[in-house]
Amino acid sequence: MSNRKTALACSFVKWLSLVMVFAIPVIVTGYWVSPAGMPFLSHQAVSIFSDPAALSIGERFAGFMVDIIPTTFLCAGLWQVSRLAGALKAGKFFDAPTISRLHTAGILFILFAIANVIDRALLSVILTIQNPPGERMLALTLELSDIGFLLFGVLFLVLISVFAEGQKQREDLSEIV
Repeated sequence: MSNRKTALACSFVKWLSLVMVFAIPVIVTGYWVSPAGMPFLSHQAVSIFSDPAALSIGERFAGFMVDIIPTTFLCAGLWQVSRLAGALKAGKFFDAPTISRLHTAGILFILFAIANVIDRALLSVILTIQNPPGERMLALTLELSDIGFLLFGVLFLVLISVFAEGQKQREDLSEIV
């Protein structure tokens, strides 16, 4: 791949991840402010356990507070990806900050996957707490996207060893010259 293609790909990833960092919290907030007003979005837990239009303000606030935790991990990870793409575009492949951003993004994506599973379990409790005894639920679900983000985070952590080896070889080469 040519440098121009690499720079273009890095720019695309940088700006796409930045747009997502700002759009995702707005969408999540909008959903919980007016779940019935956003029929094109479907929160799986809400659609399974409750009618979105029937949620009380307290249930919506509790749902928002629970949802904001994995959203924060996801947006922080995307922020790191944006910064990582900027560093790669600048040719800083083996610098310590690049390796640090890769590590941080990997950890944040793993935390997002774990928090997402916990998020859905807490939402199942929040959305069924008003039901009579015997009809309340605690649902633990693992989705393909959770596994994907977990693997994505682990891949980032594996790449750290590759980048660290590249950094070591670059230092060895600079000593020779």
